Amino acid sequence: MKLHAFQKVAEVASNAFLSSTTRKTNSIEKEYWDLVLSRTKHVCVNAASIDTGAADDGFPNNDSTDHYSRHPWNLKVRDHFETQYSGFLGPVVGMTAPTLHLGMLFSTSCWHRDPHGLPWIEYMHSGKKKVWYGIDDSQSEKFRKAVERLCPAFVQNKSVWLLSDIAMIPPDLLQDSVSLCRAVQNPGEFIIVFPKAYSSSIATGYTISESVYFATLSWIHCLGEMFDVS
Repeated sequence: MKLHAFQKVAEVASNAFLSSTTRKTNSIEKEYWDLVLSRTKHVCVNAASIDTGAADDGFPNNDSTDHYSRHPWNLKVRDHFETQYSGFLGPVVGMTAPTLHLGMLFSTSCWHRDPHGLPWIEYMHSGKKKVWYGIDDSQSEKFRKAVERLCPAFVQNKSVWLLSDIAMIPPDLLQDSVSLCRAVQNPGEFIIVFPKAYSSSIATGYTISESVYFATLSWIHCLGEMFDVS
């Protein structure tokens, strides 16, 4: 659908589902987890991930006349490749080329981490707040055991044992055995996910954000540990 249609659907859904007293972030977050745990309602929401490499949607491209086109925090600036180890790959959609994300009320990124343990960064251009949860790599084994106990059907006996977009577990159920963090992202803010960390997020309304992976020297060390390279 067109962007304006997506935004209209998102606004209608928020107005239909939320009352004037449930529009605070904490209230929306509680409503979300109530829906997940009770399983008495079927809620369908939209989300989108768009390749904007050839367009100026989100951050402007290098050749744009916009003064942000060469800004060091512009995720589309190709010069970033000179200072990170993924640069030799060139612009790869969904990896080194930024992806634009659209969300609405309850749009979800389920618990996951990059299969290669890459860190990544996401900037919110506009919209409502987004609630993030993170689990550091040091908690990976505890997290796996917790998921095996809470939803064993989703755990695979593979190196990537938890597939993306299949499991969303409330933090309250994990905190007994796993140390995790929570952050609320506002428009104009960056979220950085560290190497091999697990993350998940919930949109509290219509959002536009942009993300890209990157590779630093610390990731190279993590990669060696992941594949037992010395």
